[in-house]
Amino acid sequence: MQKYLKKGIIWRCIVRVANMAYSLSRDLVEARTCYKHLAGELGMSIISALIVCGYIIAHGEDDNTRYALSVHGKYWSQRLGIPSLNRTKISACMDYSHQGHHISGLWAIDLCAFLFNQRYIKRGVQNRSIVVTPKGQHFLRDELAVEWNK
Repeated sequence: MQKYLKKGIIWRCIVRVANMAYSLSRDLVEARTCYKHLAGELGMSIISALIVCGYIIAHGEDDNTRYALSVHGKYWSQRLGIPSLNRTKISACMDYSHQGHHISGLWAIDLCAFLFNQRYIKRGVQNRSIVVTPKGQHFLRDELAVEWNK
């Protein structure tokens, strides 16, 4: 064991495995599903945009944050065809890759399903990874002012 430590073989193996894990998980960090809702950088960008646009309202702070669909958000949802009746409470879900919240709950699941059904997003190569399509890039920019060029 000492012989391998001196030559740095173990360290090189650890670095190689870490680099492989990083490259495999980069797609998951950018955009993925968490159960049936959006997560990763995409999920975090969308929650920020929904708040800025006034579609959802945040209540509380940090681990106690809860969200609600605003009246403006209900109209926006109805215009797009996302069910919002009786789905105004939106939960916060801790995003492990960004140490912040993305949204969860029935409305968040419906939003994710809408994006898939409209082909704004599609499944990536890696399990749970998501790719935003060119059509989705236009939607995110036009509806939420989110620039997504990944």
